Amino acid sequence: MGWPKKNEGYRLYYERKAKTYLLVHVDDGQTGKHSCVGELMTNNDPEKPCLFHGECSNSYIYTNWLKRVQWNEIPEVWQKAFKEAHFGLEPIETPETIRGLWRIGHTPQPS
Repeated sequence: MGWPKKNEGYRLYYERKAKTYLLVHVDDGQTGKHSCVGELMTNNDPEKPCLFHGECSNSYIYTNWLKRVQWNEIPEVWQKAFKEAHFGLEPIETPETIRGLWRIGHTPQPS
């Protein structure tokens, strides 16, 4: 199934060239720029991502062919890093409740 079209809080993208992930906070669609958290540089240490907080534009996402991924498709080290380093964004404590991190029909059910 596809991705939610409305009321998303976040989106996750895989940057194919750098082999890293980008967490985008869908906060201001009017300007075409969004707050994001991603890897500052590829430090070749998959156990310790070096993260930054900044902005990314819609054009960056589309021109660099970033692949949208679900929360459960990213490695646990990235999940932990994104939860801890939200840099002023809303904390991601329960990714299961955030609409944009899951494909439609794949959201885990609370136990």
